[in-house]
Amino acid sequence: MRYRIDQAIRFLTISAGLVGLLVYAVFHLL
Repeated sequence: MRYRIDQAIRFLTISAGLVGLLVYAVFHLL
């Protein structure tokens, strides 16, 4: 169970990072 939670946290962190980069790029293009 612990392993699964760690995987979920890592996935959420990576997703948040990608979304942040996307928003950053969009704002810079605007």
